[in-house]
Amino acid sequence: MVLKRLVLVALLFVVLVGCAPKDKKELKFSKWTENWSATLIVRQTEGDDATQTLKLQYTGSDMDEVGAFSYCVDGVGSFEGSDATLSEDGTFEVSSEASATDAKVTKDTESEVTLDWNGETVTFPLDRNYYMEMKPNNNG
Repeated sequence: MVLKRLVLVALLFVVLVGCAPKDKKELKFSKWTENWSATLIVRQTEGDDATQTLKLQYTGSDMDEVGAFSYCVDGVGSFEGSDATLSEDGTFEVSSEASATDAKVTKDTESEVTLDWNGETVTFPLDRNYYMEMKPNNNG
């Protein structure tokens, strides 16, 4: 009887450990220009899809001149959008899912951002800031 319980507990442990989230990798790329700062954060789990989050901050002198703008992130897992608008604090954030079958973004990936606003266009490369392993937390 004790042996059966021990085996049952061991099997339950194996199942729970197998269902635990895998270690995630996070890559961060950013750049500051005269009118914009941009950060691209790529979060990926090995073998699974990756999420790319683009964060923009308008750093120019007149936020009202921006209006609707378009953006394009060019690199592995490229994505773009138009008719985007800044929040009251001059920020914009968008996420894009990249499938596991797409080429993976690595710490050596080169990406660039193109922004079009109010008749102006700026294109700039993103620089890699850091690479880190994100360990799963026990809070869910």
